[in-house]
This record gives sequence, C-alpha cells and structure tokens, in this order.
Amino acid sequence: MEPLSVEVRAAVVSDLPGIVRCHLTAFPGQPMTELGPRWLMALYRYYLNHPESVTVVAVNPERGVVGFIVGGGPDIRDQFIRGARYRFAPVILWRTLTRAVIRRRLIGRLLSCFHRQADGGSQDAAHREAARRGARLGTLLSIAVLPEAQGTGAAGKLVAAFCNTARRQGFGYLELGVYTSNTRAIAFYHKLGWHEIGRSHDQSFYGFDLGQAIGPADSRAKEIADRA
Repeated sequence: MEPLSVEVRAAVVSDLPGIVRCHLTAFPGQPMTELGPRWLMALYRYYLNHPESVTVVAVNPERGVVGFIVGGGPDIRDQFIRGARYRFAPVILWRTLTRAVIRRRLIGRLLSCFHRQADGGSQDAAHREAARRGARLGTLLSIAVLPEAQGTGAAGKLVAAFCNTARRQGFGYLELGVYTSNTRAIAFYHKLGWHEIGRSHDQSFYGFDLGQAIGPADSRAKEIADRA
C-alpha cells in the first residue's frame, strides 16, 4: 500500500474535529485526554482564536487532518485553563475523583512547584535562555500524527512548518516539555537540534534557537521523518 500523501498548512476552525481526533488517538490516558472531547475542542478553539498561537495541520485529501502541531505564546494554555476551569468545573471534579491519572498529575504539578523553587525553575530556564539571547519566547505545546500517517514525513514537516511560522510571528526561541518516559519523542527532538535546558520530577524541558537553526531545521526535519 502506498504511503499517504500529506501536506501541511495553517489550521482553520473546520479542522478542530480532526485535531481533537488526532489528540485522542495519540495521547490515550493523558490528563488532557481524560477531560474529554469537549474540553479538547474548547482548548484548541482557544488556540486557533488567540493572536499569539501557532497551529499547523497535516492533511490528506481523502482522510482530512492526520496530524497537528500547536503552540505559540507560553501563557496561552494557562489563560485557557483559568477561564475554562469554572465552565468545566463539574467535569474536572468528576474526572479528578474517578481518574487516577488526573490525581497523579495534580499532585505532580504541586511537587514540580516545590522542585522549581528549589532548583531555580526548570521551565524558567527557557525564559532565562530567551532573555540571554534577546529573543521572544514561544512554546511548542503538542504534536500528534495518526498511525496511518506515520512514516510519511508528516512529523518533520509539522515541526518545520511550526518553526517557520513561529519565526515569522516574531518568536526567536522555543521551549517544550516532554515526559521523561517518552524516549521516542526525546530522541526525535534531539535529532532535530533541540537541547535539554532543565527537568522537573517527571518531565524534561528542551529549547530550540530559531535564529540559528531555522534553515537547517527544515532539511533535518524532513530527512529524519522520511527515515522514520
């Protein structure tokens, strides 16, 4: 069977169901997934409407959205959560009581707060590094590719498009967090030129200098993804 043909472009509102489908498939059992499709739809709609967001989709003509990448300003997700926690309060409470993964995540957030106070701040390292370089900080929040689109180069194309779009929007330095148990993702980011800048109790944080690496990143991303 021939691999899917995939092209990347900026996301639009009509892509939201496909983005949510990709998230649900790629991140089973994760806290954001456990809060349900309505929560995810609201989250990604918030990103699409936010002036500092960067949201790109990988699309196949027959199957629609088969992958996405989202991020932008480092405070967008927290802004959404602050506003949505009241609207989704019953869902959050119920899921916290019935889903152990969400309880563990909440405890982990508390532990990471104490950890950041002790070591100077793992995520704060990205802010310090961006400030040192005189660059505007952006965040890569999430990337997901459906199983049928893996091996098509979609992941590399998404990262390259995200970096290009972020640079055009004025971001100079990117950061992301990944669970330390996700060794495949960590290896992928290492190959693309991301470097570790800090750790919390269960996550590693990586940084990427758009000013230095945007040109090579395009070719590296495509080459690595094509080999995957």
